[in-house]
Amino acid sequence: RKEEWIKIKDRASKSADGLLGSLKKQREGLAATDSVLSFLKKVDVAEECLAVCQEAEMPFLKGIEILPPDESVKAIGDCESGAAKAEMAVSQARAMLRSRFSELKKYSKEVASRTQDELKAQEKRLEGVGKKLADFKKETSERKTAAMLAEAHEAVSEAEKKAAALGKACEGLTLENLDGVAAEALKESVEGTGTCEREAAAAISKARQVLLAKQKESKSPDSNSSLKKLQDRMTAAQGEMSKHRKVSSIGEKLLKGKAVLVEQVEKLQQIEEDIERADKVAKPEGSEKASDEDIEAMGTSMMAAQKALKLATVSIDPYLTAAPAALRASLQGLLVKCKASQEKVGKLLAATRERREQVLGEAMVKEGKAKTAEVEVIMAKVDEAELPFLKGV
Repeated sequence: RKEEWIKIKDRASKSADGLLGSLKKQREGLAATDSVLSFLKKVDVAEECLAVCQEAEMPFLKGIEILPPDESVKAIGDCESGAAKAEMAVSQARAMLRSRFSELKKYSKEVASRTQDELKAQEKRLEGVGKKLADFKKETSERKTAAMLAEAHEAVSEAEKKAAALGKACEGLTLENLDGVAAEALKESVEGTGTCEREAAAAISKARQVLLAKQKESKSPDSNSSLKKLQDRMTAAQGEMSKHRKVSSIGEKLLKGKAVLVEQVEKLQQIEEDIERADKVAKPEGSEKASDEDIEAMGTSMMAAQKALKLATVSIDPYLTAAPAALRASLQGLLVKCKASQEKVGKLLAATRERREQVLGEAMVKEGKAKTAEVEVIMAKVDEAELPFLKGV
């Protein structure tokens, strides 16, 4: 009988062990399932947060590159808020996943293997969310930078546009062909480039001011990098403007130089005619002697010519240095003629000096006598007016 009880006990013990093993597997299975389900919920939350982010960026997906300022500020704020929440959800899910993987060693090999496979399947979903979130944050940062730099982009683009307009206005002018440009065409080109140059300079100045202001506002590497690119574009536009300005400036000087040349050539022709007439007065033919009036007029004419020749030299000098070759040669030739005329005037004045001084002296004596006569007439009238008081009454 004792042996029967021992057998019953062994059977009961084996049954209990089997039952306990079965219960343990069930508990492991339930715990593992709960572990996977709790992680799945975290991944669901992360995906929901990502969906909120995608909804927040809808204003930027309408085909408008840069939104109006107020709308842009709100949309970017919504995107940053959504991204922060999604980042927290992804971070919490990843922390839970690490915890769940560390718990696998507590399970049996079969349960641990099955649970690991299920967790990895959900991990792929999470990493997909993480990648999309990273792209979303990058795009949001770029949009924020673009919005912050919208004014700078516009200012630099305007500067480039004005510099290009100046370049187009200067198309007919190059440092090589300025000599051959007709005066009228040159005048039209210079007037056109002058307007374009002022507009380009104003646009570049504005762009520089806007960039300086944005550099003070900039706080991120992305915006600093974008500002650097804009600065490079603005510098390039300024370089283009300077190149075109050089041509325009030389064209303007050439135009003024040609105007001076024409004006002074006409004046010199008149002076040469005056010199020729003066020479005839100073050296009359035969025994004929020039009248005092002719000598006086000749002296006045030559003094005026001397002054005009000095002014001509002063007017020509500033245009010699920057003038193209052909104009420089013409101006230098004109200076040579001016110098020759000055020498002629000097010789004429020297040759007629004595006669001119004599005529001048005689004229002064004549004028003095006339003034004296006037005074004597006036004094006679005074004496006559005084007679009533000299009768002794």
